[in-house]
Amino acid sequence: MKVSKQNLRNQMRSILKAGVANFPERSAAVCNQIRQRPFWNTARTVGLFCPLPDEPDLLGLMKDKNRCYVFPRILGESLVWHEVSDVEVLKPTHSRGSAPLREPCEGGLVALEDIDLLLVPGLAFTFEGARLGRGGGYYDRVLASLGPRTVTAGVCFEFQVLETLPLEAHDLPVQHICTA
Repeated sequence: MKVSKQNLRNQMRSILKAGVANFPERSAAVCNQIRQRPFWNTARTVGLFCPLPDEPDLLGLMKDKNRCYVFPRILGESLVWHEVSDVEVLKPTHSRGSAPLREPCEGGLVALEDIDLLLVPGLAFTFEGARLGRGGGYYDRVLASLGPRTVTAGVCFEFQVLETLPLEAHDLPVQHICTA
């Protein structure tokens, strides 16, 4: 029996909700895995995201001050990227379910093509890079707009990596998976 995207999203949300207690430790392990990858060493401009309560918290990566960090802000149906040097400028804006999204309230705009490494959230991934997002299509549109020089890595917890996912034509994969 084929599982629909919405059913799988609901299943993953339930599993994530049950595992919140271990997320800080697992987030630190995901950050360590990212730091060990060759693409981390060469990335000068890194696209991060402010985590929802059930997503890996990658803000610890910002301790490396030799990089420019950019965060998305929703603008209509798109994401625009702002340079952020201090997490204090990430403020609650839109709401995603019961959790507020934190977005940059200041910082210069950075063009998508200037991002060397884009770390991408998702509810589920495959080891081949297929991704199930939260349903808004924001990251699918970003992935479709990236040039060939930007490295993309999906970040998630180990139990979010599945054998297969229900996919549609507009679902684009990431190049790497970082999980713990």
